[in-house]
Amino acid sequence: MAAATEVAPATLALIGTGQVAQALIAQIARLRSCGVPVPLRLVQLANARGVCTRDTPDWHARLAALAALPRGARNDPTPRIADAVELVIDLSASDAVAACHAEWLRQGRIVVTANKCGLGESAARAETLQAHIDAAPWRYGDSATVGAGLGAVRRLRELRACGETVHEIAGVLSGTLAWLFDRYDGRAAFSACVREAHALGLTEPDPRDDVGGADVLRKLRILARAIGWRVPDDGVRIDPRLRCGQGDDPWADIAALDTGIAALFAERPTADARLAVVARARPGDYRIGIEWLPPDDPLAQRGGCDNAILIRSERYAERPLVLRGPGAGPALTAAAVLEDALTAWRAQSRQG
Repeated sequence: MAAATEVAPATLALIGTGQVAQALIAQIARLRSCGVPVPLRLVQLANARGVCTRDTPDWHARLAALAALPRGARNDPTPRIADAVELVIDLSASDAVAACHAEWLRQGRIVVTANKCGLGESAARAETLQAHIDAAPWRYGDSATVGAGLGAVRRLRELRACGETVHEIAGVLSGTLAWLFDRYDGRAAFSACVREAHALGLTEPDPRDDVGGADVLRKLRILARAIGWRVPDDGVRIDPRLRCGQGDDPWADIAALDTGIAALFAERPTADARLAVVARARPGDYRIGIEWLPPDDPLAQRGGCDNAILIRSERYAERPLVLRGPGAGPALTAAAVLEDALTAWRAQSRQG
């Protein structure tokens, strides 16, 4: 990252103390050690278990101390942001924290987030947030919410700002599901592949969040809403073969999917077709399904946990724009968050 003209540092509240937060602090330290100015001054750090408001340059120690607090130490998931804070970075996965984004924007703060519960949940919340974004686009940075290393959300907003008509968005949006369906060959049970992914740390703590399509649903809503499409709360059709129960035993719920997913191999059109969970969006038509993709499909030309996102618009009509590559991981997510934060603060500084 090239050095930029220095601006006065933003006072920062960081919410979340997990792997992404740790990667963010490490990246800031590395940039500063190379002489790159990073105009951020941490004045508040919070997670669901505690809040620290001491102003000290030792970010690592503060984060480690807060992350070490026992779970259940505090029962207030939405910390009160200090009056001095100018920029809030939300690295939680909390719906309650995301519900505060619009209010923080109303207060004139910058909000940068990797939390998909902002524009990825209810239509009412998304419309409120979008009104604030339209009023001051630089003050909401959410590039990290979908394909963190790919910049799809930012690109769609740029197309919208230019008056470009987007006809279709499609994507393999979950690295976990991409890995699972690449791994699954129809011989072992699908639930066995999920257990393997869980053991490798590729799933959420409750793997039903990945397998049931909830993560993809939020990402599809975010992409569609970034271009200005209205997505009703019940407006996305999800393949019933992905619908996962919510009983007491998550592994029993996942095992219940085995028969339906195994039957997919009877539908395989060609030996080289690839199985994937694909999200597709057109104005008024939003769906998530398990598909067999031909090998020359842009969404099939990826590997491992990579994401692939296709955008078809006026200028990308015959040859769609394809963004492909690693879309998640702590380091990539942290880099996207830091880019959004620095871009937003410098834009705010130019506003005077």
